[in-house]
Amino acid sequence: MEKAQVSFRVLAKFIDLLLGVFLAIILRYPLGPLVGFLYTLLGDALVFSPFYGQSLGKKLVGLRVIDLTTGKSTLHWRQSFLRNLPIGVVTFFGMIPFWGWLVAIFLGFPLITLEILWLKMKRAKGLEIFWHALK
Repeated sequence: MEKAQVSFRVLAKFIDLLLGVFLAIILRYPLGPLVGFLYTLLGDALVFSPFYGQSLGKKLVGLRVIDLTTGKSTLHWRQSFLRNLPIGVVTFFGMIPFWGWLVAIFLGFPLITLEILWLKMKRAKGLEIFWHALK
């Protein structure tokens, strides 16, 4: 099984972030930001048709998250939460008008940049064991 290119992963994450922002704008406050926040955290754990373990961004780009231990393509909500936590932190602060938006911008860019760098680097053995222990 081949890992997806970093550019495709970033594009899928960006689409998911745009959807989260769109939901936050379209739905009334505080429901919209809350739904957008929850989607960015739990989007990979969607278990209804046509997604089955894919967020909308991953579906559009043609990516799927595969659990290396089981080979299954659906994630548990906890796994989705842990995978999407950096972007979830950004969307959480985005729910707070003005000051939260500033924090989201100044915290979001470094977190997303770190996540992209993390995807480009090989995982260190100790961190790989840590992530498997969280499952």
